[in-house]
Amino acid sequence: MSRHCSQLLAAAALAAIALHPFPALARQTPPTPNLGAIAAFQESSLAGVVERFTEDLGALERRWGDIPWSAARQARMDDFLAGWAAELETLEVAPEDLEGRIDLALLSSEVRYRRELLAREERTVADVLPLLPFADEIVALLDIRHFRREVAGDEIAGRLADLARAVSEADRAAKSRAAAGGAGEGGGGQSTPTPITGLRAVRLLSSYQSALRSWYRHYAGYDPIFGWWAEQPFGEVDAALGGYLGTLRERIVGWPEGAEEPIVGNPIGPEGMKADLARAMIPYTPAELIEIAEREFAWCEAEMLRASREMGYGDDWRAALEHVKTLHVEPGRQPELVIELAEEAIDFVEARDLVTIPPLAKEVWRLEMMSPERQRVSPFFLGGEVIRVSFPTDEMTHDEKRMSMRGNNIHFSRATVHHELIPGHHLQGFMTDRYNSHRNLGWSYFVGQSEGKVKVDPDWV
Repeated sequence: MSRHCSQLLAAAALAAIALHPFPALARQTPPTPNLGAIAAFQESSLAGVVERFTEDLGALERRWGDIPWSAARQARMDDFLAGWAAELETLEVAPEDLEGRIDLALLSSEVRYRRELLAREERTVADVLPLLPFADEIVALLDIRHFRREVAGDEIAGRLADLARAVSEADRAAKSRAAAGGAGEGGGGQSTPTPITGLRAVRLLSSYQSALRSWYRHYAGYDPIFGWWAEQPFGEVDAALGGYLGTLRERIVGWPEGAEEPIVGNPIGPEGMKADLARAMIPYTPAELIEIAEREFAWCEAEMLRASREMGYGDDWRAALEHVKTLHVEPGRQPELVIELAEEAIDFVEARDLVTIPPLAKEVWRLEMMSPERQRVSPFFLGGEVIRVSFPTDEMTHDEKRMSMRGNNIHFSRATVHHELIPGHHLQGFMTDRYNSHRNLGWSYFVGQSEGKVKVDPDWV
């Protein structure tokens, strides 16, 4: 958790320090849905257009999903997006069709952003490919299956043997450059790549290795001639790729075997930041966002001091915060607390008529306890229609139990429950799935997004 996020959570907890009971109020049976209101709801006239784009894009992403990166894939995706951009420019929507105009603006923005991502990916790969001089041959092998071409085992065996030698040569060159402090074999003077480039190369090469293994399994065992020829040279290729990945990790990234991945970062530059902020509909520059964050952080610090003084701890807000962490329920009672906090939030919102909460949304949310393994990486709650609650189990060590109870005390839990259920993610997802649900492409962080949305960019970039 970042310094700013932890301070915000602490400020919220200290500000809400006054304890009070959480009565579980009886809920009435949800009424029958208002079918007239549902029938009267006007969905966007461009819903079908957005759905077509989403389905076509998803089909292309799946079609090219067996190749991590290739110039052909880039060209095909850009051609698809360029065609949509041209069509959208000529599309006319009636001035009174507000929902349609919104969709036209959003879809045009999404197409433009995805084209920018393709250009960013191409720039990234251009920096990485010098470390992977054999990448074209891997792609050429993958293309055999991708384009449904006939495979010849004896020819493939020779190509795999050549590929293994090329990977080993790149491995030796990388070790030589690293040992010489930047000079390559033969005094070529090629500079040692930065850890950032090295980590990008590791991710792309790992993706290529995984794709090549899937490619081999597709033929081996089903085509006896292929297996007879290719088994041994493929093993050499896979071993060479594994060895080279180790060299890149240790010599370039500084990531020894068995250690956790270092924090290297993956900078996208000013233009990348500008594009990402525009897509998220955030009308500020990075510098302006930092200025706002510092101002809000100063407010949080002032509020923590005010609350600390009211609690009798003076200016020692850390001591006050430590006291808040002791205000947790007993083992086994966290689900009860979550239910009470959820109803508290619903009562607060409805009493002030802040937002309409459909009765079904209040009825269908569910609660699950999080496993000890998951709590190691998600120490606080996760949520949506199902809120996954962190609290000690009998499998945890004593220290783990104490940490879980302190981190999920009553006041921290209040903020988390409200965030995950109502009026948070559960209500957000409930409404997104029912009103203009075609806007599930992932073009705005102000709209709920399903887990099955089309992928924006590859994991390794």
